[in-house]
Amino acid sequence: MTTAVFNPFDPAFRANPYPYYDALRSNEPVHTTAFGMVVLTRYEDVSTTLKSADFSRDIEKYSTQASTPSRQNYRDQQRTRTKSILNLDPPDHTRLRRIV
Repeated sequence: MTTAVFNPFDPAFRANPYPYYDALRSNEPVHTTAFGMVVLTRYEDVSTTLKSADFSRDIEKYSTQASTPSRQNYRDQQRTRTKSILNLDPPDHTRLRRIV
């Protein structure tokens, strides 16, 4: 198995994703998908990214530079959805989380 076949929509992946995750962690811990999105597979990378103010959950803050059609399509789809607590950054996320 190689990381080149990583496809989260593949039935084989959905049935048992763990060999794919193992291969990614070993060979390509920061993987860019065919859709132009980045998948992080190591705990430290994920933890650092989630805590960093350099990254955002807010779709409106996504860069338009080097935008591929698939990225633009994703952003357009996300804009039509109601903002939820999951897509907010602090301090808005923190404020709403305290209320909930």
